[in-house]
Amino acid sequence: MYLAGIDIGTTSICIIVTNAEDGHVVRLVSKANDAALQSMKLWERTQNADRIVELVISLNRRMSG
Repeated sequence: MYLAGIDIGTTSICIIVTNAEDGHVVRLVSKANDAALQSMKLWERTQNADRIVELVISLNRRMSG
């Protein structure tokens, strides 16, 4: 059995697939997260959700290719 995970961070997005029995990394792909939106508030970190979806789809295609 395999386990897959997606990590959507503020600087990068990655997808990992591991072997559930021994924890071995089967496949890992990542890409810089360029979905940040500018804000007038210094403490606020908003992101473009549509861009995040595009990035995840792109990574998913790399996983299966």
